[in-house]
Amino acid sequence: GLTVLPDDVIVLAPAAVDAGSDVADRQWFVVDDIGREVLRHKSGTLRWSATGAETLLSCPAKWFYQSALGLFNAHELDELAIDKMRYGNLIHSIAEDFFAVQSPSDVADRASAQVAIAAVVDRHVQQFVAENQHVAEHLLQYVGVRAHRDANRLLDVDDAWRQRFGPTSWKTEVHFDHSDAISVDLGTEKVFFRGSADRLDQHADADGNVVRVAVIDYKTGTKTSEFAKTAQSVTGDGTRMQPLIYQTMAQRSAPRATTSAAYWFVNNDTARPDACIVDVAPTADPSAALGEHVRAAFDAIDSGIFAPRPESRRCGMCDYNQICPSNRYQLWNEFLSTPAGEAWAQAFDATRSNDQQEVDND
Repeated sequence: GLTVLPDDVIVLAPAAVDAGSDVADRQWFVVDDIGREVLRHKSGTLRWSATGAETLLSCPAKWFYQSALGLFNAHELDELAIDKMRYGNLIHSIAEDFFAVQSPSDVADRASAQVAIAAVVDRHVQQFVAENQHVAEHLLQYVGVRAHRDANRLLDVDDAWRQRFGPTSWKTEVHFDHSDAISVDLGTEKVFFRGSADRLDQHADADGNVVRVAVIDYKTGTKTSEFAKTAQSVTGDGTRMQPLIYQTMAQRSAPRATTSAAYWFVNNDTARPDACIVDVAPTADPSAALGEHVRAAFDAIDSGIFAPRPESRRCGMCDYNQICPSNRYQLWNEFLSTPAGEAWAQAFDATRSNDQQEVDND
């Protein structure tokens, strides 16, 4: 079967890929002159996000399906459901409003903090219900119960974090956009990363000098175990571009301070609060490391080759699993034999599939 999209772009379904034709066997994922133009803004500049970069590094084929072709799963149109993204946005908004008016010393008073965050949750849940009247009533009631539970969990994690990092001040929803965008020079042009961080914490010494800066990212739909194996490296298995971008931003805010990044898993209520924090190992020069990794990623984009990077557990849950070819291990290894793939392997230590790396790690 074929799915025909605008401008002569054709995606072959798995049955055709398995048929053994020249195009189906090898060239199904090669598309000329589409790569970086997907990221071209109407102003003419290249703009990318940390999420988009991580999707590409996790699996080039998934990025191609999602960003280049604009394919999506039908469940994303189900307005009667409360998807992870919508609920995650609710929790992020609650955290942003709460921490924006609370200092570290305020939150240390747990009784007062619980009262304050409960009021914030009530306000946001009321707004959420008003905007989602089409959703079943019992689901909306569950949202309220879960939001209060996750908000208290957020306080638990914050307690553990303050004991570990000792922030003396913080900022919420810190944007890097427009003139503050983080850029990487590709040689012929620059790519600009734009976005925001959930929280930026600073620790100052007795003289008021900022000596440590940490960027925090809240996670509401992912379990800690999915990140734990990659936490020792700032880019993990080649899929964690976000910490490099965050550390570059933190370095700009305090050039002489030690910078780091951390993920908070606020819905992981089966683990100890301190186990819900995944620290990402700092790098000495995050800006230089970011440039190296982004340029390697663009070598792959410019090659027009978007090979699937297989991993059995991740592939099984992927929205595009049914249209991705069954010989994905072969295709990934073939990609690594190309000049772009060799550069990729050198930058991300991706000489093997994710499955093979996990076997070694276990």
